[in-house]
Amino acid sequence: MPNNTIGSRVYLDMVGPHTEHAACFKKIMADTSRFLKLKEPITISLQFLNRPAMARLNAAYRKKQGPTDTITFALEQSPEFIRPPKLDIRILGDMYLCLPQIRENARKAGIPFDEELHYVFVHGLLHLLGYDHETDKGYQQMTGLMEKILFPHDGRS
Repeated sequence: MPNNTIGSRVYLDMVGPHTEHAACFKKIMADTSRFLKLKEPITISLQFLNRPAMARLNAAYRKKQGPTDTITFALEQSPEFIRPPKLDIRILGDMYLCLPQIRENARKAGIPFDEELHYVFVHGLLHLLGYDHETDKGYQQMTGLMEKILFPHDGRS
């Protein structure tokens, strides 16, 4: 797996044929890291799945039928996780994206594919950082962060 870096703050291991999105994903990771004032460099593993593979993952881990746009597995939230004491990077976990599902979501919402892709990526990244939207407060916090990260200069937030 290639190790792609922006400076010394962001590392992205991508698996799959969609490397044309790598630069944008790394920029979003760097922007998120700066916005949240993360002290350590971060890394994630990113994989792309087709609809049948995503549907299987969704059924196995979320007990939901059909594909979804993203599923994340946050390493730090695992009860078995023990952070190595001298590790100078924060390993967030694994993110799986289903581009066909993201493309369909964008079409249904009437927005450009890239906008939906960026939204879903930030959403997954925030999950890897421990944010969730299971409560109204969590939803408002996560939605607000996503808006500020994706649209820092347009006054949406």
